[in-house]
Amino acid sequence: MIRRFARNYRDADISYDRDGIEWLGVYVDSLREKATDLENEQRIFALGCFYGVCLEETIGGEWNFVDDNWRFVSGDSYGIDPFECVRSQLRTDRPVSVLAAFDALEKSTSMSDEP
Repeated sequence: MIRRFARNYRDADISYDRDGIEWLGVYVDSLREKATDLENEQRIFALGCFYGVCLEETIGGEWNFVDDNWRFVSGDSYGIDPFECVRSQLRTDRPVSVLAAFDALEKSTSMSDEP
């Protein structure tokens, strides 16, 4: 759904990869202060799902239900909550970007794979 939206309304052909996550971060920034809380919660769900698939396709791993939240876990890392990453970037003045969270997870996963 997000890929179709990006192609049809933003003239962007995105994939489930780092470039797709970069696009996601820019798009989330463009939404800040432009929608109601209800609209944002609906967007957070859709964008968080897209973000989770990007993580799965790029880093590998799986979804787990941990401490009453869905988290994406890869390797020995604790993982991240894709929905909370999107929510944080959308709702705060000084967001931690979805791209920064991806980079941190990717780094921790690659370090856990080293002998």
